[in-house]
Amino acid sequence: MTLDPAKPNAAKVDITIPVSKVVTASAGLTGHLLRAGKDGGEADFFGPAPADAKFVSTNVVANGTSAKITGNLTLNGVTKPVILDATFSGAGANPFNKKPTIGFHGTTTIKRSEFGVTYGIPVVSDEVKLDISVAFEKTS
Repeated sequence: MTLDPAKPNAAKVDITIPVSKVVTASAGLTGHLLRAGKDGGEADFFGPAPADAKFVSTNVVANGTSAKITGNLTLNGVTKPVILDATFSGAGANPFNKKPTIGFHGTTTIKRSEFGVTYGIPVVSDEVKLDISVAFEKTS
């Protein structure tokens, strides 16, 4: 993330999400998300070696401690525009390494079928709410 607190609308976000490291509260579900398809067919969800997902912002509109962050989400090899509703969570020194750190919480809803993840629809919902908490440490 690139952020000038005096110019929040000029912020840039570029985040990589390691899909292959997805962990759920259920080991069985985690394994199901990342296993290959049956009999050599397509994987049910992401497969055993999925590409990382990526979000790159294209526009930020800040309003106090919240913002609408428009960007492109690439998931399962498909790129689509999404809008994140983001809220500032706090800032300060990381207690472990003392680096300046800033946190945000964001949400959006996507249709997984738009990203080629169609297993179980309509029994398993096509709409997925993404609930994201992230902390950025200053690097220079």
